[in-house]
Amino acid sequence: MSGMAGNVTAFTTVWTYDIYQAYINKRASDQHYVKMGRRTVIVGVLISIGAAYVAADFPSVMDYMQTLFSFFNAPLFATFLLGMFWRRATPWGGFWGLVSGIATALILYVALPDNFYSSPQAGNFWRAWWAWLVAFLITVLVSFFTKQKPAEELKGVVYSRGAYPTYDDLAWYKRPGYIALILCLFFIGFNIWFW
Repeated sequence: MSGMAGNVTAFTTVWTYDIYQAYINKRASDQHYVKMGRRTVIVGVLISIGAAYVAADFPSVMDYMQTLFSFFNAPLFATFLLGMFWRRATPWGGFWGLVSGIATALILYVALPDNFYSSPQAGNFWRAWWAWLVAFLITVLVSFFTKQKPAEELKGVVYSRGAYPTYDDLAWYKRPGYIALILCLFFIGFNIWFW
């Protein structure tokens, strides 16, 4: 129940404040936004009930979740990567990249039958790959034709525009990079051992 409450709250907040207030109705009263939030809760719960009926048609919940991940997480990952590490990425590039990636996954899901792939998970993998690639390319393409944010707005948001701490004065065993490398080797060793 707490997971459901968290999802409904997040859905309501994103719609009411990040989309509705920011782009549709900027000058409404607080009471209006509260009413909009309440309506959004009802819509969100109805969407989740509908999603439960859709999930019932899948062989398992994991197949359903992986299908959703191939639709949304893969293009979102491409958008986040470019937004965090490429200072030329623009908001419109990210938006259209994300939309085109989701559309690509949806088109592949509808156009190619289940027996086209060796397994449902293979289908999810390939849809995710193409959705990621299309989102990445469209974000780059649209970013070249739209206005980028000023450098001062990107400080602390884009990796190359921030001031990050240096660990040169610390011993090697206190530096995050060395610790990450040691843990990575540790987990690779465990995977090999328990294979």
